[in-house]
Amino acid sequence: MAEENEQERTESATPHKREEARKEGRVAKSQDLATALSLSGVLAALSAIAPHLGASLRDLIAVSIRELPHHELSAGALQVLLVQGVLATALGLAAIVGTAMLVGVATGFLQVGWMFNFDLLALKPERINPMTGLGRLFSLEGLGNFLVGCAKMLAVTAIAFLWFRAQGHSFPEYSNLRAEEILPAAGAQLSSLAWRAAMVLLVIGAVDYLFNWWKLEKSLRMSRQEIKEEHKSQEGDPHIKQRVRAIQRANATRRMMQDVPKATVVITNPTHVAVALYYDPMLGGAPVVLAKGKELVAQRIKAIAREHDIPVIEEPPLARALLKLADVGREIPADFYRAVAQILAFIMRKKTKPVAQAPMSVLALPAGGKA
Repeated sequence: MAEENEQERTESATPHKREEARKEGRVAKSQDLATALSLSGVLAALSAIAPHLGASLRDLIAVSIRELPHHELSAGALQVLLVQGVLATALGLAAIVGTAMLVGVATGFLQVGWMFNFDLLALKPERINPMTGLGRLFSLEGLGNFLVGCAKMLAVTAIAFLWFRAQGHSFPEYSNLRAEEILPAAGAQLSSLAWRAAMVLLVIGAVDYLFNWWKLEKSLRMSRQEIKEEHKSQEGDPHIKQRVRAIQRANATRRMMQDVPKATVVITNPTHVAVALYYDPMLGGAPVVLAKGKELVAQRIKAIAREHDIPVIEEPPLARALLKLADVGREIPADFYRAVAQILAFIMRKKTKPVAQAPMSVLALPAGGKA
Protein backbone atom coordinates (compact mmCIF):
# COMPACT_ATOMS: atom_id res chain seq x y z
CA MET A 1 0.00 0.00 0.00
CA ALA A 2 2.88 2.37 0.81
CA GLU A 3 4.45 1.68 -2.58
CA GLU A 4 1.15 2.44 -4.31
CA ASN A 5 0.87 5.74 -2.44
CA GLU A 6 4.45 6.56 -3.39
CA GLN A 7 3.70 5.86 -7.05
CA GLU A 8 0.66 8.15 -6.89
CA ARG A 9 2.79 11.07 -5.63
CA THR A 10 3.91 12.27 -9.02
CA GLU A 11 3.20 16.00 -8.71
CA SER A 12 5.55 18.66 -7.38
CA ALA A 13 4.67 20.15 -4.02
CA THR A 14 2.45 23.21 -4.01
CA PRO A 15 3.70 26.50 -2.50
CA HIS A 16 1.35 25.97 0.45
CA LYS A 17 2.81 22.57 1.30
CA ARG A 18 6.35 23.90 0.92
CA GLU A 19 5.53 26.72 3.32
CA GLU A 20 4.02 24.28 5.84
CA ALA A 21 7.11 22.06 5.60
CA ARG A 22 9.32 25.11 6.08
CA LYS A 23 7.42 26.06 9.25
CA GLU A 24 8.07 22.53 10.54
CA GLY A 25 11.79 22.94 9.88
CA ARG A 26 11.84 20.56 6.92
CA VAL A 27 14.27 22.30 4.57
CA ALA A 28 17.15 21.17 2.40
CA LYS A 29 20.38 21.85 4.26
CA SER A 30 23.76 20.25 4.92
CA GLN A 31 25.76 20.66 8.08
CA ASP A 32 28.78 19.24 6.26
CA LEU A 33 28.59 22.03 3.70
CA ALA A 34 28.32 24.65 6.44
CA THR A 35 31.33 23.16 8.25
CA ALA A 36 33.40 23.01 5.06
CA LEU A 37 32.60 26.63 4.15
CA SER A 38 33.34 27.81 7.69
CA LEU A 39 36.67 25.98 7.61
CA SER A 40 37.48 27.57 4.24
CA GLY A 41 36.63 31.01 5.62
CA VAL A 42 38.83 30.48 8.67
CA LEU A 43 41.73 29.30 6.49
CA ALA A 44 41.35 32.33 4.23
CA ALA A 45 41.29 34.69 7.22
CA LEU A 46 44.22 32.89 8.80
CA SER A 47 46.23 33.12 5.58
CA ALA A 48 45.63 36.87 5.45
CA ILE A 49 46.27 37.54 9.14
CA ALA A 50 49.00 35.02 9.93
CA PRO A 51 51.92 37.14 8.62
CA HIS A 52 50.86 40.17 10.66
CA LEU A 53 50.07 38.01 13.70
CA GLY A 54 53.44 36.25 13.45
CA ALA A 55 55.28 39.54 13.13
CA SER A 56 53.50 40.94 16.19
CA LEU A 57 54.35 37.89 18.27
CA ARG A 58 57.95 37.89 17.03
CA ASP A 59 58.38 41.53 17.97
CA LEU A 60 56.77 40.92 21.35
CA ILE A 61 59.07 37.98 22.08
CA ALA A 62 62.14 39.91 20.91
CA VAL A 63 61.29 42.89 23.11
CA SER A 64 60.55 40.64 26.07
CA ILE A 65 63.87 38.80 25.75
CA ARG A 66 65.77 42.03 25.31
CA GLU A 67 64.14 43.70 28.28
CA LEU A 68 63.97 40.65 30.52
CA PRO A 69 67.46 41.06 32.07
CA HIS A 70 66.56 44.56 33.22
CA HIS A 71 63.46 43.44 35.15
CA GLU A 72 62.98 41.26 38.13
CA LEU A 73 61.47 37.89 37.16
CA SER A 74 58.30 37.77 39.26
CA ALA A 75 54.66 36.87 39.00
CA GLY A 76 53.77 40.46 38.19
CA ALA A 77 56.31 40.67 35.37
CA LEU A 78 55.08 37.39 33.90
CA GLN A 79 51.50 38.64 34.12
CA VAL A 80 52.44 41.79 32.20
CA LEU A 81 54.09 39.71 29.48
CA LEU A 82 51.05 37.44 29.31
CA VAL A 83 48.65 40.39 28.96
CA GLN A 84 50.80 41.88 26.21
CA GLY A 85 50.81 38.56 24.36
CA VAL A 86 47.04 38.23 24.64
CA LEU A 87 46.49 41.79 23.39
CA ALA A 88 48.84 41.22 20.48
CA THR A 89 46.96 38.14 19.35
CA ALA A 90 43.41 39.16 20.34
CA LEU A 91 42.70 41.19 17.22
CA GLY A 92 43.84 38.43 14.90
CA LEU A 93 41.93 35.75 16.79
CA ALA A 94 38.81 37.95 16.85
CA ALA A 95 39.01 38.35 13.08
CA ILE A 96 39.35 34.58 12.63
CA VAL A 97 36.44 33.78 14.98
CA GLY A 98 34.30 36.54 13.43
CA THR A 99 34.98 35.18 9.96
CA ALA A 100 33.92 31.70 11.06
CA MET A 101 30.68 33.04 12.54
CA LEU A 102 29.92 35.23 9.52
CA VAL A 103 30.53 32.41 7.05
CA GLY A 104 28.39 30.06 9.16
CA VAL A 105 25.45 32.50 9.23
CA ALA A 106 25.80 33.25 5.51
CA THR A 107 25.90 29.54 4.68
CA GLY A 108 22.75 28.89 6.68
CA PHE A 109 20.98 31.81 4.99
CA LEU A 110 22.00 30.66 1.51
CA GLN A 111 20.70 27.15 2.22
CA VAL A 112 17.35 27.86 3.90
CA GLY A 113 16.86 31.64 3.63
CA TRP A 114 15.55 33.75 6.50
CA MET A 115 13.73 31.44 8.86
CA PHE A 116 13.22 31.80 12.60
CA ASN A 117 10.52 29.64 14.13
CA PHE A 118 10.00 29.77 17.90
CA ASP A 119 7.98 26.53 17.72
CA LEU A 120 11.16 24.64 16.83
CA LEU A 121 12.68 25.84 20.12
CA ALA A 122 9.79 24.52 22.19
CA LEU A 123 10.64 21.70 24.57
CA LYS A 124 8.95 18.52 23.37
CA PRO A 125 9.05 15.19 25.26
CA GLU A 126 10.05 13.20 22.20
CA ARG A 127 13.17 15.34 21.78
CA ILE A 128 14.53 14.46 25.23
CA ASN A 129 13.19 10.91 25.34
CA PRO A 130 16.25 8.59 25.39
CA MET A 131 14.28 5.77 23.79
CA THR A 132 13.41 8.02 20.85
CA GLY A 133 17.07 8.96 20.50
CA LEU A 134 18.16 5.32 20.60
CA GLY A 135 15.52 4.51 18.00
CA ARG A 136 16.95 7.15 15.67
CA LEU A 137 20.49 6.00 16.42
CA PHE A 138 19.84 2.39 15.48
CA SER A 139 17.46 3.13 12.63
CA LEU A 140 18.28 2.80 8.96
CA GLU A 141 18.81 6.54 8.76
CA GLY A 142 21.15 6.44 11.76
CA LEU A 143 23.14 3.65 10.13
CA GLY A 144 23.38 5.72 6.94
CA ASN A 145 24.63 8.76 8.88
CA PHE A 146 27.24 6.59 10.62
CA LEU A 147 28.51 5.22 7.31
CA VAL A 148 28.66 8.71 5.82
CA GLY A 149 30.66 9.92 8.83
CA CYS A 150 33.09 7.02 8.43
CA ALA A 151 33.44 7.83 4.73
CA LYS A 152 34.27 11.47 5.54
CA MET A 153 36.89 10.42 8.07
CA LEU A 154 38.43 8.00 5.60
CA ALA A 155 38.49 10.67 2.88
CA VAL A 156 40.24 13.23 5.11
CA THR A 157 42.62 10.55 6.42
CA ALA A 158 43.47 9.53 2.87
CA ILE A 159 44.20 13.15 1.92
CA ALA A 160 46.43 13.56 4.97
CA PHE A 161 48.26 10.29 4.24
CA LEU A 162 48.90 11.22 0.62
CA TRP A 163 50.10 14.65 1.65
CA PHE A 164 52.49 13.29 4.27
CA ARG A 165 53.85 10.75 1.81
CA ALA A 166 54.46 13.51 -0.75
CA GLN A 167 55.91 16.05 1.70
CA GLY A 168 57.61 13.76 4.21
CA HIS A 169 60.98 14.01 2.51
CA SER A 170 61.13 17.74 3.25
CA PHE A 171 60.73 17.43 7.04
CA PRO A 172 64.43 16.70 7.72
CA GLU A 173 65.27 19.97 5.98
CA TYR A 174 63.70 21.88 8.88
CA SER A 175 66.89 21.20 10.86
CA ASN A 176 68.79 23.41 8.45
CA LEU A 177 66.42 26.37 8.89
CA ARG A 178 66.97 29.24 11.27
CA ALA A 179 64.60 29.53 14.24
CA GLU A 180 62.60 32.41 12.75
CA GLU A 181 62.11 30.46 9.49
CA ILE A 182 60.73 27.27 11.03
CA LEU A 183 57.34 28.64 12.04
CA PRO A 184 56.46 30.23 8.64
CA ALA A 185 57.59 27.10 6.79
CA ALA A 186 55.58 24.81 9.05
CA GLY A 187 52.57 27.14 8.75
CA ALA A 188 52.74 27.03 4.96
CA GLN A 189 52.88 23.21 5.01
CA LEU A 190 49.96 22.91 7.41
CA SER A 191 47.94 25.47 5.41
CA SER A 192 48.45 23.38 2.29
CA LEU A 193 47.20 20.27 4.10
CA ALA A 194 44.23 22.15 5.59
CA TRP A 195 43.18 23.53 2.19
CA ARG A 196 43.23 20.04 0.68
CA ALA A 197 41.06 18.74 3.51
CA ALA A 198 38.70 21.72 3.11
CA MET A 199 38.29 21.03 -0.61
CA VAL A 200 37.40 17.39 0.11
CA LEU A 201 34.89 18.50 2.75
CA LEU A 202 33.39 21.02 0.31
CA VAL A 203 32.79 18.28 -2.26
CA ILE A 204 31.27 16.03 0.41
CA GLY A 205 29.10 18.90 1.68
CA ALA A 206 27.84 19.76 -1.82
CA VAL A 207 26.93 16.12 -2.47
CA ASP A 208 25.24 15.93 0.94
CA TYR A 209 23.21 19.08 0.22
CA LEU A 210 22.07 17.79 -3.17
CA PHE A 211 21.09 14.46 -1.60
CA ASN A 212 19.10 16.18 1.16
CA TRP A 213 17.41 18.39 -1.42
CA TRP A 214 16.44 15.35 -3.49
CA LYS A 215 15.16 13.54 -0.40
CA LEU A 216 13.10 16.56 0.66
CA GLU A 217 11.58 16.99 -2.81
CA LYS A 218 10.68 13.30 -2.85
CA SER A 219 9.00 13.51 0.56
CA LEU A 220 7.03 16.62 -0.47
CA ARG A 221 5.60 15.13 -3.65
CA MET A 222 1.83 15.08 -3.82
CA SER A 223 -0.80 13.07 -5.59
CA ARG A 224 -3.39 14.80 -7.75
CA GLN A 225 -6.03 13.99 -5.16
CA GLU A 226 -3.99 15.70 -2.44
CA ILE A 227 -3.67 18.79 -4.62
CA LYS A 228 -7.43 18.82 -5.15
CA GLU A 229 -8.07 18.45 -1.42
CA GLU A 230 -5.65 21.27 -0.65
CA HIS A 231 -7.33 23.48 -3.23
CA LYS A 232 -10.69 22.73 -1.66
CA SER A 233 -9.45 23.53 1.82
CA GLN A 234 -7.98 26.84 0.67
CA GLU A 235 -10.62 27.97 -1.77
CA GLY A 236 -13.56 26.23 -0.16
CA ASP A 237 -15.59 23.23 -1.29
CA PRO A 238 -17.53 24.23 -4.45
CA HIS A 239 -20.64 22.45 -3.18
CA ILE A 240 -20.49 24.32 0.12
CA LYS A 241 -19.86 27.63 -1.64
CA GLN A 242 -22.82 26.94 -3.94
CA ARG A 243 -24.98 26.17 -0.92
CA VAL A 244 -23.85 29.37 0.80
CA ARG A 245 -24.67 31.43 -2.29
CA ALA A 246 -28.10 29.79 -2.45
CA ILE A 247 -28.75 30.67 1.19
CA GLN A 248 -27.60 34.24 0.58
CA ARG A 249 -29.92 34.57 -2.41
CA ALA A 250 -32.81 33.17 -0.36
CA ASN A 251 -32.13 35.65 2.45
CA ALA A 252 -31.92 38.53 -0.02
CA THR A 253 -35.20 37.46 -1.66
CA ARG A 254 -36.88 37.19 1.73
CA ARG A 255 -35.77 40.71 2.65
CA MET A 256 -37.06 42.00 -0.69
CA MET A 257 -40.44 40.40 -0.14
CA GLN A 258 -40.69 42.04 3.27
CA ASP A 259 -40.30 45.45 1.57
CA VAL A 260 -42.82 44.87 -1.22
CA PRO A 261 -45.86 45.96 0.90
CA LYS A 262 -44.31 49.44 1.11
CA ALA A 263 -44.11 49.77 -2.68
CA THR A 264 -45.88 52.55 -4.57
CA VAL A 265 -46.13 50.62 -7.83
CA VAL A 266 -45.07 47.29 -9.37
CA ILE A 267 -44.00 47.36 -13.01
CA THR A 268 -44.26 44.00 -14.82
CA ASN A 269 -43.40 42.25 -18.11
CA PRO A 270 -46.33 41.16 -17.52
CA THR A 271 -45.63 37.56 -16.36
CA HIS A 272 -41.86 37.03 -16.32
CA VAL A 273 -40.52 40.22 -14.70
CA ALA A 274 -41.61 42.40 -11.79
CA VAL A 275 -40.01 45.50 -10.28
CA ALA A 276 -41.41 47.12 -7.13
CA LEU A 277 -40.74 50.88 -6.74
CA TYR A 278 -41.27 53.23 -3.81
CA TYR A 279 -41.75 56.97 -4.15
CA ASP A 280 -42.69 59.60 -1.57
CA PRO A 281 -43.44 63.03 -3.14
CA MET A 282 -42.92 64.67 0.26
CA LEU A 283 -39.30 63.46 0.48
CA GLY A 284 -38.39 64.27 -3.10
CA GLY A 285 -35.62 62.50 -4.91
CA ALA A 286 -36.10 59.64 -7.37
CA PRO A 287 -38.07 56.42 -6.88
CA VAL A 288 -36.22 53.60 -5.08
CA VAL A 289 -36.17 49.94 -6.16
CA LEU A 290 -37.54 47.82 -3.30
CA ALA A 291 -37.57 44.46 -5.08
CA LYS A 292 -37.10 42.90 -8.48
CA GLY A 293 -37.01 39.43 -9.95
CA LYS A 294 -37.94 37.00 -12.68
CA GLU A 295 -40.23 34.00 -12.97
CA LEU A 296 -41.28 32.75 -9.51
CA VAL A 297 -39.86 35.78 -7.74
CA ALA A 298 -41.81 38.04 -10.07
CA GLN A 299 -44.99 36.06 -9.43
CA ARG A 300 -44.46 36.37 -5.68
CA ILE A 301 -43.91 40.15 -5.93
CA LYS A 302 -47.13 40.59 -7.89
CA ALA A 303 -49.08 38.40 -5.46
CA ILE A 304 -47.93 40.47 -2.47
CA ALA A 305 -48.74 43.67 -4.38
CA ARG A 306 -52.30 42.49 -5.02
CA GLU A 307 -52.70 41.48 -1.36
CA HIS A 308 -51.85 45.04 -0.32
CA ASP A 309 -53.72 46.81 -3.14
CA ILE A 310 -50.55 48.10 -4.76
CA PRO A 311 -50.99 49.10 -8.43
CA VAL A 312 -49.46 46.60 -10.91
CA ILE A 313 -48.63 48.27 -14.23
CA GLU A 314 -47.69 46.30 -17.35
CA GLU A 315 -44.80 48.02 -19.14
CA PRO A 316 -42.63 45.18 -20.62
CA PRO A 317 -39.72 47.27 -22.06
CA LEU A 318 -39.45 49.39 -18.91
CA ALA A 319 -39.71 46.35 -16.62
CA ARG A 320 -36.93 44.49 -18.49
CA ALA A 321 -34.69 47.57 -18.50
CA LEU A 322 -35.18 48.20 -14.78
CA LEU A 323 -34.47 44.54 -14.02
CA LYS A 324 -31.19 44.74 -15.89
CA LEU A 325 -29.91 48.19 -14.90
CA ALA A 326 -31.49 49.13 -11.55
CA ASP A 327 -30.16 47.92 -8.17
CA VAL A 328 -32.28 46.91 -5.21
CA GLY A 329 -32.15 49.52 -2.44
CA ARG A 330 -30.99 52.30 -4.78
CA GLU A 331 -32.69 54.99 -6.80
CA ILE A 332 -33.52 54.20 -10.39
CA PRO A 333 -31.06 55.41 -13.07
CA ALA A 334 -31.70 58.85 -14.51
CA ASP A 335 -32.61 57.42 -17.94
CA PHE A 336 -35.86 56.09 -16.46
CA TYR A 337 -37.02 59.22 -14.62
CA ARG A 338 -39.45 60.40 -17.30
CA ALA A 339 -41.04 56.99 -17.96
CA VAL A 340 -41.49 56.22 -14.24
CA ALA A 341 -42.76 59.75 -13.57
CA GLN A 342 -45.51 59.24 -16.17
CA ILE A 343 -46.57 55.98 -14.47
CA LEU A 344 -46.59 57.60 -11.03
CA ALA A 345 -48.60 60.52 -12.36
CA PHE A 346 -51.11 58.11 -13.89
CA ILE A 347 -51.47 56.31 -10.52
CA MET A 348 -51.93 59.61 -8.69
CA ARG A 349 -54.61 60.74 -11.11
CA LYS A 350 -56.53 57.53 -10.57
CA LYS A 351 -56.39 57.99 -6.79
CA THR A 352 -57.33 61.72 -6.83
CA LYS A 353 -60.75 63.20 -7.74
CA PRO A 354 -61.42 65.36 -9.64
CA VAL A 355 -58.53 64.66 -12.08
CA ALA A 356 -58.02 68.38 -12.69
CA GLN A 357 -56.90 68.75 -9.02
CA ALA A 358 -54.30 65.96 -9.25
CA PRO A 359 -51.03 66.93 -7.54
CA MET A 360 -48.24 67.65 -9.98
CA SER A 361 -45.33 66.84 -7.60
CA VAL A 362 -44.63 63.58 -9.40
CA LEU A 363 -43.91 65.50 -12.55
CA ALA A 364 -41.19 67.36 -10.69
CA LEU A 365 -38.92 64.31 -10.82
CA PRO A 366 -35.56 64.90 -12.55
CA ALA A 367 -36.16 64.42 -16.20
CA GLY A 368 -32.88 64.18 -18.01
CA GLY A 369 -33.31 60.72 -19.56
CA LYS A 370 -35.10 58.74 -22.18
CA ALA A 371 -38.39 56.92 -21.77
